[in-house]
Amino acid sequence: MNSIHSGSPSDPCPHHVYNKTDSTIAPQLRKVINLSFETATFPESWKHAEIHALLKKPKADPNDLKNFRTISLLPFMAKVTEKIVNAQLTQHLEDNSILDPSQSGFRRNHSTETALLAAKDDIRQQMDNGETSALILLDLSAAFDTVCHRTLLTRLHEAGIQEKALNWISSFLSGRTQRVRLPPFLSKATNHICGVPQGSPLSLTLFNVYMAPLAQLARQHNLNILSYADDTQLILSLTKDPHTAKANLHEGMKSIAEWTKGYLHLAPGPVIPY
Repeated sequence: MNSIHSGSPSDPCPHHVYNKTDSTIAPQLRKVINLSFETATFPESWKHAEIHALLKKPKADPNDLKNFRTISLLPFMAKVTEKIVNAQLTQHLEDNSILDPSQSGFRRNHSTETALLAAKDDIRQQMDNGETSALILLDLSAAFDTVCHRTLLTRLHEAGIQEKALNWISSFLSGRTQRVRLPPFLSKATNHICGVPQGSPLSLTLFNVYMAPLAQLARQHNLNILSYADDTQLILSLTKDPHTAKANLHEGMKSIAEWTKGYLHLAPGPVIPY
C-alpha cells in the first residue's frame, strides 16, 4: 500500500492513515480485496472519480479552458486492488508474449526513450541504405476515453483471461461515474459508458491489450509500427520499390482508418514534407 500516494476526497480516511496503520488494518483490507475477487465484483463505492482541473502554468489565464490539465482522483482501496490485478494481468501477458513488441507504453524496461530510439534507428538504417522514409504519426483523439468495453473484454478472452477474471474486469469497467471540481464549484456526477478510468493502475495495461490488433494490421501492409500507448508512428521505406511502397502505404492507411472507425477516433492531420 505504501506505493499508492493518493486517494479520493470520498475516501473514509486519508490515504496516509492507511499507510501508517498498515500492519493493523491489513488483514481486514485483505479480506475485502479477496471478497472482491471471489465474487468477481468491483465495489460500487470504488467506481466514483473526482476530476480536478489544474492550471498548466501558475500565471496562465484561468478563463481559457485550454490552460488546464486534469487529474483523476480514485478511492485509495480501489487503486490498491487494481494494482494487484494489474501485476497479475501483466505477468500473464508477458509470459504468453501477448503484448506486441512494438508497444513501449507502460511496460517493464520500456519507456518513451526506447520508443524514440527504435523509431530513429529504423529511419537511420533506411538512410544508411540510401532509402527515403515515410513517417506517419497517428493522432488518436481521446483514445483512452473511447475504448469499447465489449471489444476490450473480447480481446482479453482471446488473450486467455478466464471467465471469473473477465467478470471482475467487466464489473470494474461498468457503472462508473465522475464529477469535476474547479473550486469553488463541484459538478454533478456523470456516467461513463465507454473508456478506461483515468488514473487507474490497471487502465494502462487494458489499453495496451485493446490496441494490439493495430500492430498486426500495420504489418499486413509492410508498415513498421512503433507505439507508446496511443502515440503511434508508422515507418515505410519508399525507395526499394516506390510503386509497391506507395500502394502499401495507401492500402495500409485505408485499412487503419477503417479499423479505427469501429474502435477509436483517428483525427485528420497535415502532410509535412521535409
